[in-house]
Amino acid sequence: MLKLFISGIVWHYTKAYGEILRLSRDFVWFLFHLFSVSDLSKTLFYPWQRLGEQYKKGFNISAWFSSFVVNVIMRLVGFVVKLFVILIGVSLSIIVILLTLITLVFWTFVPLLLVFLFITSIRLFLHLQWKISTFRNS
Repeated sequence: MLKLFISGIVWHYTKAYGEILRLSRDFVWFLFHLFSVSDLSKTLFYPWQRLGEQYKKGFNISAWFSSFVVNVIMRLVGFVVKLFVILIGVSLSIIVILLTLITLVFWTFVPLLLVFLFITSIRLFLHLQWKISTFRNS
């Protein structure tokens, strides 16, 4: 029984930390790929959905200006949408990292918390037993 307890404590303070960190790394990897952070960063200034207007042959200033405005608008739309998606992916990754840090701190103190709760429950039980016996005797 003691050997099982010791191996559980050793696992808790060694392998479990590695597993928590590996799981967190996998979540961050998943989020970066789900939101295509690297691909969207490379194409941040490309037109949205490759939409745009071709420039007409010949010199027509109004047609050229019209195509130019549409292409600039498509690039701005692409920039805003892609930046928004990148920010969501990075924000969620930061949240996962912060939750991992909280989990690691909590994981460190769980055995101590269990011991504290066990001792507190015994003290409460003994206190209630004393109250019951005092009540019966009076």
